[in-house]
Amino acid sequence: MKLRTIVFSTTILILGAGCGSDSAATPSTDEVTTEVPSSDAPATDGARVVFGFTIEAGADLTGASLAYADLSGADLSGANLTDANLYGANLQGANLSGAVLTGTTLTYSNMTGADVTDANLVDAFTYGAILTDGTVQR
Repeated sequence: MKLRTIVFSTTILILGAGCGSDSAATPSTDEVTTEVPSSDAPATDGARVVFGFTIEAGADLTGASLAYADLSGADLSGANLTDANLYGANLQGANLSGAVLTGTTLTYSNMTGADVTDANLVDAFTYGAILTDGTVQR
C-alpha cells in the first residue's frame, strides 16, 4: 500500500509576563508528521482502497472517516455508510443506489452526477452538498 506523508506545522507565539513594550515574544514551532494511505492504492477485484477502507459495492463502511476522499466514479451500490463522515468528499458520478446513508455527513460533498436511487438518506447531513445532474428516484 502506498503511503503519503503529511506534515502539520503549528506556530505558537508565547508572550512575556510583563505588559510593557519590552516584553519578549518567543516563537515556538512544533511539527507532527503522520502517514496516511494514498487514495490511489490498488485493491483486488476492481475495488480500490481509500484512507485504508476498501471501496466496493455492498461494502460495510459504518462510521468510516472519509472526509475529503476522492470517491469519484466509485461503485458503492448497496453499501452501508451509516454514520460515516464524507465531509467535502468528491462523489462525482458515484453509484450510491440502494446505499444506507443514515446519519452520514455529506456536508459540502460534491455529488454531481451521482446515483442515489433508493438510497436511505434519513438523518443525513447534506448542508452545502452539490447534487447536480444526479439521479434521485424511489
